[in-house]
Amino acid sequence: MNEELKDRIEDKYGSLRSLDSDSVGMAHDIFFLEFQDGKEMVLKVGGEDLGFRFEREPYVLDWLADANLSVPEVVEFEINRGEEELSYLLMDKIEGQNINSYSEGRKFKFLSERAKEKLVNESAKQLNSIHNSTSYPNFGAFRAKMEKQYESNRWSETLLQILRKNELGGIEKGEFSHLHSKAESFLKENLSQLNTDSRPVMVHQDFSFKNMIVQGGEIRAVIDWERAISGHRELDLFKFERSISSKFRTKSIGEKYGELLIQKYQSEHSLESGWEERRNIYMLISLLQTMWTYDDWSKNIPQKIRKKIKENMEKEFENRVSKRQTDIFQHME
Repeated sequence: MNEELKDRIEDKYGSLRSLDSDSVGMAHDIFFLEFQDGKEMVLKVGGEDLGFRFEREPYVLDWLADANLSVPEVVEFEINRGEEELSYLLMDKIEGQNINSYSEGRKFKFLSERAKEKLVNESAKQLNSIHNSTSYPNFGAFRAKMEKQYESNRWSETLLQILRKNELGGIEKGEFSHLHSKAESFLKENLSQLNTDSRPVMVHQDFSFKNMIVQGGEIRAVIDWERAISGHRELDLFKFERSISSKFRTKSIGEKYGELLIQKYQSEHSLESGWEERRNIYMLISLLQTMWTYDDWSKNIPQKIRKKIKENMEKEFENRVSKRQTDIFQHME
């Protein structure tokens, strides 16, 4: 951690007893702080290429907290766009565990059957709570102070701009660059199918087990809101469904928990007609996100397995753009 920032925090909140970091596969540096008086906080420090993803999160967290949703409480933050001084976000630490922790064996697939079903049910309930507690007049990507970029009353227009900035822009420069043109053409031709009468709501964009803090089988908080947008609820739902399914090599097992998620979600909010057809497009968007971040999450995987994962993601891509539903290998996050 930057010594100047460390001194500033200790001057304000007291001496540190311990300081741990965890930034593997993350866009920013994450530090876990424990003070001598027992207080615990989490510090997120922005990189040089700050972008508006980092600067939006404290405002989103405050907004969600005001809506009585389960998120970390913001202690303080400082945004220094284009300046040498670091930008950071300091939050209270939520008691609990990250369900995707590799080091402590709490990956979803290793939980008991009962625990997996309970967690999927809890996740659907939590996602519904987020969506049903928020509403906006238009779609758009949040910026600082909850201002919007790419604002539109048509979901497909906003979504295409966001994808060009992130997923499509990311794969254009990476190992899947050969798929960029085909992906963009498919989305331009098909995104209009996603326009429904559903009102814009708060969409996390990466609602998954890795971004949940769980204690005693209960979800204590949803974290990492830096990609939050005013969007369509189906984006969160179907991306999360694919995230769950991808944790199992056997298609039928993955589908079981995906179907449970959809069933539980619909018990509180019915999806609009035609959602089965729209689902494939959202699944493709989820795949593009996985491709976009491929270099980060796969760098510690043996090369032979990494190559196989890449080949099968390419196969899934071709199946989805041609709308064929086949049994394909899914990488395990």
